[in-house]
Amino acid sequence: MLIDQEPDTNYENARRQHYEYYAPALVQASWLRLFCAGLVVALLLLGLGSLRTAKQLRKQKVIVLSSARDGSFDRVQYVDMADYQPDRKVVEHFAYVWATKYYSRLRATIADDYTQSLEFFSPALVQELKTVAEQTRWIQQLRDDLSQPEVRIQVRKIRLEHGGISIDFEKHFFLNGRETPGSVESWISQVTYALMHVEQVSNSMIPVNPIGLRITARPVETKGF
Repeated sequence: MLIDQEPDTNYENARRQHYEYYAPALVQASWLRLFCAGLVVALLLLGLGSLRTAKQLRKQKVIVLSSARDGSFDRVQYVDMADYQPDRKVVEHFAYVWATKYYSRLRATIADDYTQSLEFFSPALVQELKTVAEQTRWIQQLRDDLSQPEVRIQVRKIRLEHGGISIDFEKHFFLNGRETPGSVESWISQVTYALMHVEQVSNSMIPVNPIGLRITARPVETKGF
């Protein structure tokens, strides 16, 4: 007959009982404390990040555009375009941007400048201008033929009148990086325009034409002013 016998009460038995009954609970409690400490640190970091973001948002201001003498702007800040209505000076500024990109003829930047200038035209005009550029290959010819002069634009005056824009500008001709003496030409470009609704402004327009200035007819150019 088997008789249950209590183990001897000694140090080894006590240590074994401690490991069997208490150690698992202590290990789980340690991991739980470590998890809670990590969670607290994460919450603190998130709180600090949210506080920093809130401070940055409070520093952002509504757009303030101050015009310079040449029609450009000294300072441009971002606004919520959904609530923004461009005033006269803002329209003049982006007319200035369009004119410099559309009429400039610089070999190093002509491809990008002309492509960006098309962001101001209606889709039908964009297709028409692209077709002409592909058929005549005038951009490639300008880049390859170094005997053709480069043209830098200086806008002199911009006028908004009856749904149209008149832009007085000068063409300065350069050969081999030097301006050709006595080769400055005065021109007037007249365009009709409209302002697109903010929802119609595409992502490609935002870097160059965020207000949706839409030129609705081909420019009429007149030499001299």
